Amino acid sequence: MNSYKRLVPGYFAPVNVSWGVENRSCALRVIEGRIECRRPGADANPYLALAALVASAADGIRRGLEPPEPIVGDASARDDLPAVPNSLESALRAFEADGELQRALGEEFSDYYMVSRAWELKAWQQAVSDWERERYERTV
Repeated sequence: MNSYKRLVPGYFAPVNVSWGVENRSCALRVIEGRIECRRPGADANPYLALAALVASAADGIRRGLEPPEPIVGDASARDDLPAVPNSLESALRAFEADGELQRALGEEFSDYYMVSRAWELKAWQQAVSDWERERYERTV
C-alpha cells in the first residue's frame, strides 16, 4: 500500500506509460546500453516484476508493436500518455483485465495473486490508522 504513495507527478517516480533516454521521469529509462525499469517500488517482488516485464516485452514483439518516440522533458507533465495504476485497487483492476499477462504468469499463480491482493486491499480499507484516530477523536 505504501509503495503507491511515491507516485506523485514531478517527484521522479513514473506516473504514466513512458520511456526516455537518461530521463528519470519515465517508466523506462535507457542509460548507455542498459534499461532501467523505474516503475516497481523497493517493496516489489523482483522475480514477479521481471517476469511481468519479460512477458510484456514478448507480447509486444509477438504483436509487432513499435515503441513511440522517447519522451524528452518531464513525462509526468504530459497528459497525452496513458496513466499507470496509482493504487493497489487500480493495479488489481488492471491485472484482472490483462488476460495476456495472466496467461504468461500462469492461471494458478494469477488467481492466487488476485485473491491475495484483494484480501490485502480489504484489510487496508477496514483498518483505522493512528492519523484517523487522532484527527477524528476530537470530533466525536
